[in-house]
Amino acid sequence: MRSRTAESIYSDDSRYDVKSAGISKNAQVKLSEDLIIWADIVFVMENKFKDIIVDLYPIEFISTKIVSLDIPDTYYYMEPQLVELIKSRVNSFL
Repeated sequence: MRSRTAESIYSDDSRYDVKSAGISKNAQVKLSEDLIIWADIVFVMENKFKDIIVDLYPIEFISTKIVSLDIPDTYYYMEPQLVELIKSRVNSFL
């Protein structure tokens, strides 16, 4: 829900091309090498996901900035508190 919320927030802004993807087997859109190469910045919600991505795609990590937002998995989709938290942590990178 966190990544989908972030995608929804920023996909409405024409200045950004935004995609969300997951690493779990149940993810609707799975992270891929192509997505990592496509991205200027990869935002992850927790440090553990950054570590997993670096392990899965070590070469791409060198050319792609991965930023952990440190947002726990305790929110539902588009929850106002989650929206504000994402904005406060992402906007400084844009």
